[in-house]
Amino acid sequence: MARLPLHRAVALAVALALALALSALADTLPSPPSVVSPPCPPASPCPPVPTADRYFAQTGFAVDQDAFWNYFLRRGGLPTFGYPVSRTTQFLGYPTQFFQRQVMQRWPDGSVHLLNLLDSGLMPYPTFNFSTFPAADPQLAAQAPNPSDPDYGTAALAFVRAHAPDSWNGLPVRFAQTYFGTVSPLAAFPNQPAASSQVQALLPLIQLEIWGLPTSAPAYDPTNHGFVYLRWQRGVMMYDASCNCTQGVLFADYFKAILMDRDLPVDLAQEAANSPYFAQYAPSQPNWVARPAQLPNTNLTDAFTPEPRPTTAGLECGHVQLGGPGPAVLNDGAAQQAEGCFWQAFQRCAAATLMATWMSVDTGVNRTFTIGQGNGGCAVTDVVQPYSVPSRGQPASTYSCSSVVQRSGGLVNTGCGADGDVVLPA
Repeated sequence: MARLPLHRAVALAVALALALALSALADTLPSPPSVVSPPCPPASPCPPVPTADRYFAQTGFAVDQDAFWNYFLRRGGLPTFGYPVSRTTQFLGYPTQFFQRQVMQRWPDGSVHLLNLLDSGLMPYPTFNFSTFPAADPQLAAQAPNPSDPDYGTAALAFVRAHAPDSWNGLPVRFAQTYFGTVSPLAAFPNQPAASSQVQALLPLIQLEIWGLPTSAPAYDPTNHGFVYLRWQRGVMMYDASCNCTQGVLFADYFKAILMDRDLPVDLAQEAANSPYFAQYAPSQPNWVARPAQLPNTNLTDAFTPEPRPTTAGLECGHVQLGGPGPAVLNDGAAQQAEGCFWQAFQRCAAATLMATWMSVDTGVNRTFTIGQGNGGCAVTDVVQPYSVPSRGQPASTYSCSSVVQRSGGLVNTGCGADGDVVLPA
């Protein structure tokens, strides 16, 4: 029997381990409560699932596949994946969507998996934009657990703990902490008790889905010892001493650049010149693929052509501005009108957006609430973007709220991920 490529074998092993664990969880935890939202009146059925609430103007792409959108929400949203940077396209036989940090694929059984971007078959390169990352260590790879082992999940997590330190050469690199904290319990299991021992047991397997296994030891950047890197199958963690922070590098953006041969750093262009993926994006060729023999079962037509902003975005209900003690509503009349509009749209299961801003002196938070259809009722998405002056480029978070309730104290978006109930005062 032909051997599966490593990234597929690892994905299958992780999926099997997680499926078995989820099956055990289903036997011991109560079923998630159903979302209570107002039904659509028979005379005014819910509209088709809009992409307006899944469209990211920052890059010009929408997450239109339900499987990808649910995976995006349940695996940490923007901090984990970044923004979408492609349409859904057919890549190597699978529906695929590129994000800044990861590439999602939907397999025939409907499950979603991530490409191991730094595996030898994709981007095994040591330098990206003149940053030198540690190369994959074959001796470390030889010590890694075999994906065919029946206890692969347990062995893989032990391997992570052994090779991803939180402290290295006196620096708080926090590689293990970053790994095990990538996806929160509330994001992955919004309807289960976060402190449950069963949920806590599953979370490490979900982090394994996102990062894969470590493939190098920690290493300094050769030209700047303020940077420390750890290479994984699906990315590189970078500790930056200047901010005392650890985060992932945007590698899926580089893979897209290789396919397009556009915006490629000189060093990466030289490394990838003989790659079967290099300069394959060819709008003048059938299926927009330059060398189809090297990229079978692939159709890249319009894959990286930004999508127009959806015209079916529905109502734009307005803006609620909050500040000072309480906080107080700063634009009283307009805020009441905006909240009433959003509540009425939710009652009708109509597509609508509502913006809210909590303002301090030089910091604040923008939230965009969007109504769409999902799970047989109205779904509310909450995109949270902190800001500061001067800007520090803080990441946004995306939550899925469970309902909208109008009370005497104002409008309440309930169950919005880690933030819980979000109250917009009357």
